[in-house]
This record gives sequence, C-alpha cells and structure tokens, in this order.
Amino acid sequence: MPKEFIQKLTTIVEANLANEKFGPEELANEADISHSNLNRKLKSISKQTVSQFIREIRLKKGKELLQKEELTVAEISFRVGFGSPTYFSTCFHEYFGIAPGELRNRAPDIENDEQPAETKPKSSKRMKIMLWVVFGLIITITTVFLLIQKSTFSKEKSIAVLPFINYSQDAENLFFVNGLTESVTDKLAQIKDLKVTSRNSSEKYRDNKTKSTPRIGRELGVRYILEGSGQKIGDSVIVSVQLINARKDRHIYSHQYHEKYFNIFDLYTVIALDIASKIKALITPEEKKSIEKKPSEKIELTRMLIHGKELIGDINVNYKMTQEQIGNAETFYRKALEIDSTYSDAWRNLGVIYNIKGKTDSALIFLEKSLQFDSKNSETYLQKGIIYCGLHNAGEMYKSLKIAIKYNPDNAWAQHFMGAYYYYTGEFLIAFAQLIKTKEMLGELDSNTSSLNLRQMEGNTLHICRILFALGFYEEGKQYADLWYQLSNDDYRGYIYNLLWAGLFNLKFEDTYRIGEQNRDKADEIPRYHIYIGMAKLFENKYSEAAGFFKKGIELAEVKKIKQPDMRFLHGFAQLKTDNIAEAEKYFETTVNFYDTILITHPELKTPDHTYAITDRYWYFPYFILTCTWAARGNKENALENMRLLKQNYRANDLQVVNLLKYFPMLDNIRNEPEFQDYLKEAETHYNTEHKKVENLLREEGIQTNNVVQNKFNFGTVPSCI
Repeated sequence: MPKEFIQKLTTIVEANLANEKFGPEELANEADISHSNLNRKLKSISKQTVSQFIREIRLKKGKELLQKEELTVAEISFRVGFGSPTYFSTCFHEYFGIAPGELRNRAPDIENDEQPAETKPKSSKRMKIMLWVVFGLIITITTVFLLIQKSTFSKEKSIAVLPFINYSQDAENLFFVNGLTESVTDKLAQIKDLKVTSRNSSEKYRDNKTKSTPRIGRELGVRYILEGSGQKIGDSVIVSVQLINARKDRHIYSHQYHEKYFNIFDLYTVIALDIASKIKALITPEEKKSIEKKPSEKIELTRMLIHGKELIGDINVNYKMTQEQIGNAETFYRKALEIDSTYSDAWRNLGVIYNIKGKTDSALIFLEKSLQFDSKNSETYLQKGIIYCGLHNAGEMYKSLKIAIKYNPDNAWAQHFMGAYYYYTGEFLIAFAQLIKTKEMLGELDSNTSSLNLRQMEGNTLHICRILFALGFYEEGKQYADLWYQLSNDDYRGYIYNLLWAGLFNLKFEDTYRIGEQNRDKADEIPRYHIYIGMAKLFENKYSEAAGFFKKGIELAEVKKIKQPDMRFLHGFAQLKTDNIAEAEKYFETTVNFYDTILITHPELKTPDHTYAITDRYWYFPYFILTCTWAARGNKENALENMRLLKQNYRANDLQVVNLLKYFPMLDNIRNEPEFQDYLKEAETHYNTEHKKVENLLREEGIQTNNVVQNKFNFGTVPSCI
C-alpha cells in the first residue's frame, strides 16, 4: 500500500511538473486527502514533507532531461516547475552534489575514454588500470563527502522567532522591541531555503515562563529557536540574540549588537543574515537584495512606523477601539508617509483604519496605493479580502485572498478567510478542510495565547461549529460551540443563538424548547429567540403557541426598529391555521409587497453573494419567504415561480434546506408537485454527498461522529442524511 500510495502521488506530480504553482495544497486536493494527513502519511513512509517530496521528483526529472535532451539548463528548470534557473541550479547542487552544467559535461568525457583493451599498448593498460583505481578512490571519497554534505543539507532548516523580551518600563521601548521581532521574522521568511513559523504561532510564547525550549520546538515543529531582547537607550539600541538548536537544547550562536537608533533597519538585516548563516540556509542574490531593502533611514519615520504598527496590532485584536485610538494610529501613518511616501505598509494600515471607520471606498484606494509600492504584499491582499467580505462581494474576496496566500502560504488569517469564503458560498467540504488546516496553523489554546491569536481561533472555531451543524453533525457541532463560547469571552447571547438554530434545523425540538425555557428571561436580548421557538412549534403543528411567539417577536422588532419583517409571513401562517383568515391575509399581503419592492430597489439581494448561503439564511432568503407565502395562500403558480428562482440562486447542500423542503408545513400545498419533488431530490442528493465527504474528513482528523438525528415524528433515530 505505501508503494502504491507513493506511485499515485508521483504520477500526480509528474502530470503537473511544469506548473511552478503546483505545491502541497494542490497535491493534497488532487490526491483527495487533507494537507495535514498527506504530510503525516508521507513522513511516516519516506521521512519527507510534501514540499520535499515534490521537489525531489522535480529534481530527478531535471537530471533525466539533462542527460537525455539537448536543452539549456534554463529551459529544463522551467520544464520541471522551477521559476528561476538560479534557484534550480542551487537546489540541484544541494540534492545531487554537482551543478547541472558539470553533470552534462562529465558524461561525454567518460564515454570517450572507454576503448577496447586490445587496441592499447600494455603500458597504457597498466596506466589505465592505475587511473581507474585512483578514479574509483576519488569517486568513493567524493560519494562519501556528498552523502555527508547531502545529510547536512537534508536536515530541516526551520526556525521560530519568539517575541523579544522588553527589559525597559518605557512604553516606546515596547514598540521598538515588538518591531524588532516582527522585522527579523519578516526578513528570515524571505529565504525560501528556510521555513519560518508565522508570528501568530510564535506570539503565544510571549512572556513564557513554563515551557522549555525543546518543548516549544516540538510544538511549533521547528529545529531552531531564536530568542532575544532589546533596549533603546537615548539614540542607541542594544539587542541580544540567542540561536538555539531546540532538539538538542544547545546554543549555536549568541551575540549582543550595539547600534545607533537611526541605523535600526541595517541592524534588522545584519541579525537576519547572521542567523541564516549559522543555520547554513542558502540565500539567492535576489533574496539577499530583498532582505537588505529598507523603507527609510530616517529616525522619525522609524518611530512613526513602530508606534503605528503597535496600534494597528491592537485594532486587529479589538475592532471596538475608541475614536482617539483610531485617530492616533492614523496620525502616525500620515506622518510616516510625509517622510517616506513609498512605504507600502503605511498605506495598507491607513486602509485598515478607514475600513474600521466605515469608509470602504477610501480604504480600497489606500490599499491599491500600498500595492503600487509592494505588489507582493500578502497582508495588503488579505485586508482587501476582508473588506470585500464585508461588502458581500464574494468574487473579489476570493481573488484577493488567493493572492495573499500565494505570496505568503503561512498567512493563517488569510487561510481562515479563504475557508470563510467557501463557507459563505455553500462549499462546505472545501470550507471545512480549509478551516481545519487553519486550526492547525493557529495551534492550541493555552496560557501563552496572544489576544490576536485568540481572536483568530474564535472566528475559525465558530465557522467550524456552524458547518458541522449545517451538515447534520449535531453533537460534534455542540462541542465546537462550547469551545467557541470559551474563546469568545463568554458571548452568552451568541452561544444560545447558535444552539437554538442548530436544534431547530437538526429537528432537535426538545433541545430547542429546553434551551429556550432556560433562557426565557434573556429572550429579548437573543437574536431570533422568538422566531426559532415559534418555527419549532410550526414544525410540530402547534399553531396557537407559535402565534404567541411570533406576535411577541414582531412587537420587539417594532420597538427596536428592525425593518425587515422576518416573522410576518410566519405569523400570517399561524393565524391562517387558527382560522383568523383576515388577519392572516393582512400579514401575507404585507410580506409580498415588502419583498416585491425590495427586490426591485435592491436587485443585488437576488444573488448568492448577498445571501451568504449559510446557517439560518435560507429560511429568510426573499425567494424562500415568497415561495412559502404564495404556497400558504394556495397560489401554486406564484409559489413554483419563486421556487425556481430560489433553486437557481441558492446552493442546496445543507440539512436545513432538506428539512424545510421535506417538513415545513407552509409548503404543504406544493409538496407533491413533480417540480417540487425534483428540487427536494436534488437537495437531498447534494446534502448526502457533502455530508459523507465531511464525515470522512472528520474520521481522517480523528474526530468521532455521532451520525444520527431525531426526526419530528418520533420514529426513533434515522441516519442524518435523511
């Protein structure tokens, strides 16, 4: 089986050999296995990471082409997926111990020397034998040397830069130390031969007092740890660094740097190059040039950038900052741009600030300005993706996030938002795989988890929770809901909201009622409390009780000035079923007029980008509400017309769609129509397929599933893929 597995992967890589963008993620998708499981399986079989496996195949094919084809080294490098001939030559020499050109030149010389023994003089034969002996010794010695060299090179070059320690009480020194950590990490990350753990992963070890260096190395999966401290004294700085082999718990390099503050960018470069040298990381000329690049040598710019970065870090953790804090951050970046108008990060963070202020048009202009000066800025593309997410523009969101990940695959927040994109568009399997990958990148929650890391874990966990609920994994979803509650600083209203929604659309009505009863005193504070309890009553044909909940919800919406009449069509149906015909018709007419008008004035609401295709959004998507309303009024023609638009604009592959189509009483009048039955069958097929794939992924990740739900007729348990 391992041999067949390796052969399968090899075939896939060879089929994509010329595509330089074909990497671990693409291989995992082609092999139909999660990235983390592919990495684990490969390591157990061949002791290689996925990247090493792909590179080895590329290099072996390159060697084969060198020996058989009359192509230049540059042509071969592109044929085997290396975007740079220089980088190909470097990797080739590292792997085979010989440059590509030398390999090609060596073969003809050996062939020309092979002559029939009887045509040579005897003395020549003896000389030839001696030469072959010497040649054999040279080959043996060279082979041993190359094996040693290859062994050295094959050792994983991976490092984590832990947050530098601030030994000063001066607030400005904290800005300096944090900027130092970030800058050294960024510069090391530009070296392709060196795997650098993201700042988010390392941040949780700030002020660490309990975990040993070997343990941190194991948790982060790195060979080396860089620790350090810094202090600003007047116009000078002192920085101490210690490079440690985490696996052996042995110091490799320790040094104290003294520098003038205005030379701070030079110091970042010196430290990064010194550390790379001690690890023996290969640095291309282009990478060295990039590492040595500095935004400005002016001390005032340095101060502005460091202050601004610290405030932006706070904003990313908590979007509820005071106007004064936001204003200060903007001031720092505008002053920085007065000194150096080409600094990309300053333009980007002005974009972040203006997005928080709600001025998205200006924010996007600032981000485009940032990309003018650094077209490969992963963080800038991430911020564009976040803005487009808020604007419900899924297409532009996807484009921006794809580029952000391309330029920095370790950008965990970009990876998370990519998962959110698939979640919003109803691609639940892809979303779930992406979110699980992000979960692994973010690490586990512990006492050293930073505020920013905690916020990212919170968002990621909430999306995982809702996907599990949406695909019928009710018990597993509750476990993630409990974890999200812990991460969200006890957001009780959000927690109850999610449990009520999950109980309703997983047909767990007893759970819905129990949770509702336990939180009756907080009902007016919990979004959609009255809707979910009332809808559960409708499912069970308890129309009089449902009417009471809907009436209370409508009154509350009027007090809080909620314009969209989510509950009027539901209340109209409850009135109809309790023989209040005139009252029912009044609510139905209000609903139809409202949605007919809003779909004309806001045509964007007809598109999937503006429906999110997630959680509880299906039941109050305009076309679903109109389908239910016309069906309840007995107008099958209008009901089916809206059902067609509903089917066209909503990807039906989650459990709530199946259960609403199958059991919701407002649809009883059209449920036996052939067109409706076709829609239901298609929804069930999509749901079953998606559910099964996610179930397999859960098993791969070692998460046990309790794969049953309770149906509304109390016939016991049935498979969750109804």
